[in-house]
Amino acid sequence: MQVEKLYDFPAKNTSSFTTDHLEYVYLIKGDEIQKRTTKGEFIASYSNPILGDISYVNTFNPLNILLLYREFNQITFIDNRLNTINQPITMTEFGFIDIQLASTIDESNIWIYDQALDKLVKWNTAQQSTIQQTLNITQLVNAENTPNYLVSDLNGLYLNVPEFGILVFDIFGNYKKLIPIKGLQSFQAKDNQLTYVENGTLKTFDLKTLQENKVKMPITNYDSYRVENNKLFIFHENIIEVYRIFQVNK
Repeated sequence: MQVEKLYDFPAKNTSSFTTDHLEYVYLIKGDEIQKRTTKGEFIASYSNPILGDISYVNTFNPLNILLLYREFNQITFIDNRLNTINQPITMTEFGFIDIQLASTIDESNIWIYDQALDKLVKWNTAQQSTIQQTLNITQLVNAENTPNYLVSDLNGLYLNVPEFGILVFDIFGNYKKLIPIKGLQSFQAKDNQLTYVENGTLKTFDLKTLQENKVKMPITNYDSYRVENNKLFIFHENIIEVYRIFQVNK
């Protein structure tokens, strides 16, 4: 694979960013989230200063975007125009006291990782109740650990534990295997493929065929990155650069 730069756009005062499968870009600026086109054109914004800074954004469903506020242990949802769908949910009221990670499954269900419980819990937002849960993560890896990233898709659930690798669960929360890729800060999972950066190389690994594609990252010093379809988004030095990823005919 190779990459070719298409364009870039400013992302001043941005602390982090994410994308969705429609290639929209979401800039997180403290307590504010902005939605932009793939070329950086402004679409909408949302902010709720009362809840503090936005800790994490999950755009698995662009019509039902999850916002996690770790400081106050709260979750809220916004639509594709960044209008609020519900009142903020204070998870402490339901027995969760230290939610570090969260990921949307569909309009009614999310997976959360509560560090105090040391497990992943599938929680129904409509019924406000627990549906399923995994074994303790410490029990699975047989050691103290600090998970730092959580992704879910239609095939399962992927929890990153940098010291050990990526723990893979099925859609019911049953533990399947450990992928021993250590030291990752983030990755993406879609259609049985993992996308991640290791040693300056962007890799796509097919969990079924075990086939791997890779390309050297065009920038070595960056804050974060995302891949959507055949585009690579890289955030660094207050700008987001957009590249096209393409196969090279041999």
